[in-house]
Amino acid sequence: MAHKNEHAPTATQAQNTQAGPDTANASQENEPKEDERRRYHRKSVQLAARYLGPDGEEADCQVINISAAGALLSANNPPPKDSDVILYIEEVGRFPATVVRASERSFAVKYKSSRAKTSRAADAIMQAIHFVGRPFDRRKALRIKTSDAATAIFEDGTEVDCSILDMSLTGASLEIKKRPPIGSIISLGKMSAKVLRHHAKGVVVTFEKADERLEEVYTHTRNPKI
Repeated sequence: MAHKNEHAPTATQAQNTQAGPDTANASQENEPKEDERRRYHRKSVQLAARYLGPDGEEADCQVINISAAGALLSANNPPPKDSDVILYIEEVGRFPATVVRASERSFAVKYKSSRAKTSRAADAIMQAIHFVGRPFDRRKALRIKTSDAATAIFEDGTEVDCSILDMSLTGASLEIKKRPPIGSIISLGKMSAKVLRHHAKGVVVTFEKADERLEEVYTHTRNPKI
């Protein structure tokens, strides 16, 4: 009767031996770090949102849970599975995305984001967790964070580079070194805006003629030179 060799390596041990220490180290290096795993963890939050659907129309929705890679949202008429949408999440930002799942009253999306933007999104989501302590109000204009370059043209024709910190259908907050006077009119891309107040980094403006879609605001305020 043959005796089992108790010292013989198992199949898993043999594979590990053949793979060698370099492969094992590479496997460990590819594993996400603890803080990165925490960022990608889904958070149950209540945030107002809008989406631009494949039909070119924008509609309100609400975040159910969110991560740096995607989100689950509720909506009256969700976009179909596999469709491309642009998602605007309050206090988080704008995300081109693909619908990966859809039901009668909800849909899930995966962002089409670069690694850098995904990291920024994770930071914005963590900040938004604290924002949700305030009452949810659909009547309030949805405001999204951005970091887009723009050019402000003052009433005297002076052009000043600036950055859009956040925007809504009705106005925007700008980071700008040379602040225009309160009450003055500036041009921001194709948009005309009135300066409402100054803040530590720049100014808050209200658009003289509001667009009906956030995507139009996003497009019309961008620097045409970029």
